[in-house]
Amino acid sequence: MRRFVFRLERVLGIRRFELERARLALAQVEAEASRLAARLDETARRLDEGRRLLDEETVRGADGALLALRAQAVRAGRAQWLAARMALVDFEPTRTKAREQVRRCRARVESLERLREQRAARHRHAMLAAEQAELEELAIARFARGGLMVLLLCVGLVAPFEAGAQATSPTAAGAGGAPAVERGELPDATAALLAGPGFSKGVDLILAEVRARETDLVRRELELSERESAIRELEGMVSERAAELERIRAEVETRILAWSSQGGDRIDQLAGVYSVMPPGEAADLLSKLDLDLAVSVIQRMKKKVSAAVLAAMKPDRALLVSRRILQPLDPATDPPARPY
Repeated sequence: MRRFVFRLERVLGIRRFELERARLALAQVEAEASRLAARLDETARRLDEGRRLLDEETVRGADGALLALRAQAVRAGRAQWLAARMALVDFEPTRTKAREQVRRCRARVESLERLREQRAARHRHAMLAAEQAELEELAIARFARGGLMVLLLCVGLVAPFEAGAQATSPTAAGAGGAPAVERGELPDATAALLAGPGFSKGVDLILAEVRARETDLVRRELELSERESAIRELEGMVSERAAELERIRAEVETRILAWSSQGGDRIDQLAGVYSVMPPGEAADLLSKLDLDLAVSVIQRMKKKVSAAVLAAMKPDRALLVSRRILQPLDPATDPPARPY
């Protein structure tokens, strides 16, 4: 039983650690889902703002080129909104899987905890039943010994009267002879019978059983104290692991938030750097960058600066960037694969 309890506590500690790790993974997934949802809301807000400005300029009768640029911006915003929505939809199975993993780990822990409670209840019932049986056996033994002692006492008390009756009868002694049993010797014989080992043996057995029971209780108390100390040690280890996992989760969430908040700022800073450069140099550097990063930088520039940079680029690169701005989700706008 002791080995089983130790193994159960060990497995329960492992399952609790798995549950905390699953919760940490779920927290990371939820943080990523929140970031995607915030991105979707931001793109939706920008799309609504672009549509509102397009409607206002259309009502005011603005220039056709300005309306074309505004419509192009609206299309780009719609493409970004569709990309953000698709990213959130594609990420939903990952969040569902993380939640399912947490649910499974929690169910395992709860099952082991119920098993531990059932085993503890059975152990308590078994101990109580054993103690009750021992008490019943001890009571029966005491009752039997008490009845035997009463019977022997009655025999001892009746024996003097029978001996006295035999001594006073005329057939009990011969002519001129002494009586077989004198009356003065009978109380001493009774006292010797009562003080003999037959009566003290039952008391000694009862005392021995009481001492053995006390020793057994002390041993059980020591075992229970050892189990409690082991459980406290395991709980301390699990608490330390949980605190460490909580610290790691908080650190990961902080890093994710910092990265998501600094990503746009870095692109704005890069766009500002390329904006103050000559258009030709900026075009050469942007041509060497990744297409998506180059498109993001050009979109953050002012219109005049971005037009000058696109004019300084090579025609095929400028055409590819323009198509990616208009249709960011079209596979045809992907750059050709580089030969290895």
